[in-house]
Amino acid sequence: MSVRETLLPRYLTAPTPKISFGPFRMLEAVPWLMFATSMRVLAWQGLVPCLLLANAALFLAFVLAARRMVEFTNGSTELERFAI
Repeated sequence: MSVRETLLPRYLTAPTPKISFGPFRMLEAVPWLMFATSMRVLAWQGLVPCLLLANAALFLAFVLAARRMVEFTNGSTELERFAI
């Protein structure tokens, strides 16, 4: 048994499912985007602390989408071919 298996619970080390249809890859970010939208509506009605929750939810959605894209490209990028 490796150190990773002993320190992390089983649900944290489970691999993400393989999804073949492109738009479904971003599906796990949708609940966070919906939560952020509802928090922004509440903030518009005067509950300003909801903006912090909305920003955190948007950050989580971005992290989830970025993780999926890194997994899709097998962790490699070709950014070095773009000239700055």
